[in-house]
Amino acid sequence: MKSKTPLLVALALGLAVGLGAQTVDYVVISRTQFFSQASSGPVTPENPWNVAAFVVGSGLTPTDPITAASFVGPTTAAGTLSFHTGMSMNNWEYEVDYALPAMMYGAFPDGDYAFTLGAYTTPVVTLSSTLFPNTPVWSLTGGVGGWVNDTFLVDPTQALQFTTNIFNVNFLAGATRIGWDISGDVYFDGNGMGDMVNDQLTINIPAGSLIAGNTYDLYVEFGRMVDQEILSATGNAGLDGAKLVAMLMTGTNLQITAVPEPSTYAAILGALVLAGVLAVHRRRRIA
Repeated sequence: MKSKTPLLVALALGLAVGLGAQTVDYVVISRTQFFSQASSGPVTPENPWNVAAFVVGSGLTPTDPITAASFVGPTTAAGTLSFHTGMSMNNWEYEVDYALPAMMYGAFPDGDYAFTLGAYTTPVVTLSSTLFPNTPVWSLTGGVGGWVNDTFLVDPTQALQFTTNIFNVNFLAGATRIGWDISGDVYFDGNGMGDMVNDQLTINIPAGSLIAGNTYDLYVEFGRMVDQEILSATGNAGLDGAKLVAMLMTGTNLQITAVPEPSTYAAILGALVLAGVLAVHRRRRIA
């Protein structure tokens, strides 16, 4: 699973993304551990683990207010960010995935990290592994069905409500954020942030927002800032005052499928069960 977009990171930090002068608001170095919620039981780890670096702000271009971005950390930890153009925002970013946490910590260990942004070198921020948040878990109410083959069935004709568990491990008001994202087959794309003070998030999906027959990924992320510095870049108004942040994040993905209508619920349920049986049968034949 690839890390969520820099837009979600920006929203989770409380950055209002929009048009305006070319301004860097946040420079982020982060570690993320991913989980999957695929049954009524406990969530399970989902590879890969992720290290990411982002430069996010308003109206960024490849040449304004910076022309290059890179970072260095302890031992051989280093990365060069690439400029990306997106529908919602432009940004500089770097990402690398690891199958095991030991591999991630080996390549990007705890310690001090500093960025070079154009002609400016930032203060260091300390990335530590001691303040990871607890694992987010979704609970669903409204037009909901049940679990079939690791997908939760919902009725798109009814309003849906999704609520997280409580962010209760390493939570600190003002230093923790809850971000969420729901994306699916072309039609519905949404994202947002939780309250910057509260430790729980509830989102409401109005009736008719999801398309019957489509499958969506519902993602939530608990994030904890472990260090923050302010960049002084005299002579570069677009960079001066940018916040340099080290973050630890724990994210959980839940897949939901919008059932076309109640009368076809049984048919889709049967088809999904059959697909699961056939998949198991194929695995056994291969084995």
